[in-house]
Amino acid sequence: MIDAESYVFDFEKEVEQAFETFPQLRRNTIFMDATDTPLKPYFGSEETAQHPALKRLVKDLEDWLQKGGGSVRLAASIKQSSWLHGILLSPHSLIIDPPDIDRARAKDHEMGHVLGANDPFLSEIYQENVADAFSAIRRFHCFGNDPQALSLVSLFRSHKVVAHNNPSYLTMPTINQIISDSKFIDFESMSPEETIEAAKNYAVIYTPSVLEEQAAFEFTSEIKHLWHNGSTKNYVELLASTALSSSNPFIFEAFGKSIIRPFINNPEGVTLRGEHIQFDEKTRNNFRDQFVARAGQLGLYDIASEMNENKAEMLTSATVSASARVQASFSVPTY
Repeated sequence: MIDAESYVFDFEKEVEQAFETFPQLRRNTIFMDATDTPLKPYFGSEETAQHPALKRLVKDLEDWLQKGGGSVRLAASIKQSSWLHGILLSPHSLIIDPPDIDRARAKDHEMGHVLGANDPFLSEIYQENVADAFSAIRRFHCFGNDPQALSLVSLFRSHKVVAHNNPSYLTMPTINQIISDSKFIDFESMSPEETIEAAKNYAVIYTPSVLEEQAAFEFTSEIKHLWHNGSTKNYVELLASTALSSSNPFIFEAFGKSIIRPFINNPEGVTLRGEHIQFDEKTRNNFRDQFVARAGQLGLYDIASEMNENKAEMLTSATVSASARVQASFSVPTY
């Protein structure tokens, strides 16, 4: 396990460890460091170094970077040959984590695409849920049980859905469930293969439905209609108040929990969109009370209990049952 406070991202060591932990990446994946000048691919085998789609893939990644893109996973194939995946890691921090930890998160997220959701026929939202689930579980492997840090990722995802009006980033229910399950599932001890299959299972169970995607679209449209220029703190307050007053259980839980939990659990505040946001104790308690009351009105007693101070003792059997299915079964339905 690595000490998060002293962790420094070393690209070559991270790539070497990725190939060692997940040897299947050697056959179909290259890595590229956006800080290299010129860009160069890192190979895990001669097979990828000689892949017929290599030049095309490198060019696609170069074009992506020149257009201002961040970390990404792209794939290329020539004349229906096997697909070659390219993972480009940008040094720019896109989330609320320190930059080095964020690069590790981005690396694991893109690896999750390759290892767990590389079928082009799978929906984009399912693929994103697999990748975020994989990254979340890998975080426990690397840095230990730190659900607080994952709650910041969930907060950022809710912001990204709103900012880009893109429901493909609706991964908050999956991340939130992993946070809840970390109380009684030992993610740190999962093997590499168990990690991949667990990520798939979480995505199968918790990826939002088409109706939930539509509800999210309507929610983001409402936020954009209400929001006018102002501080990020006011923006967060608008997100929270709108989500907490929603009559749609999915919007309430997916957005409400993701938005207020980081502030409830971090009295010192968090940074979002480059602005440090901190709420006083009274406001944080009001957030919690509103969430618990509204959850009760909507019949969401399990998440109301979880948000209470004694949430560890008040988890309902429904939550435990759903989580047990993830832990006990590592098979993914065929489509």
